[in-house]
Amino acid sequence: RAGVVTLEAGARFASPGEDGRVGLVVRPDHILLPGDSGHPATEAEVVTQCEDILFLGTHVRLDLRTATGVAISVHVPPFRVVEHAIAVGSELRVGWTVAGRKIIENAP
Repeated sequence: RAGVVTLEAGARFASPGEDGRVGLVVRPDHILLPGDSGHPATEAEVVTQCEDILFLGTHVRLDLRTATGVAISVHVPPFRVVEHAIAVGSELRVGWTVAGRKIIENAP
C-alpha cells in the first residue's frame, strides 16, 4: 500500500495505514457524478456502466458496474438523471470525497 490504495476498478488514492488488503465503503448518497455544480472535487473516480435505474420518489437509485465486475449503487436526485442524460447502458464516471468514504483495514 505504501500510503496509496489501488482498487480493482482502477482508481488510486492516498490513504495512510498498514500495508495489506483494504475494503472501501462509500454510502450510495455520497457517490458523486463529477462535474455536478456545488460538489467538491472527488478524491478518486471509477468508470462504470449503468445497469438499472429505479425511481424511488425522493431519489433515483442507479445500479452501476465497473469493467472488473464491482457493483456500485448510487442515489441521486431525480433531476440528475435528466441533467446527465443517464440511461441503461450509459457509461458513467463516478467518484467520492475523503469525507464520504471509509477504509476497512485488513479486509478479506
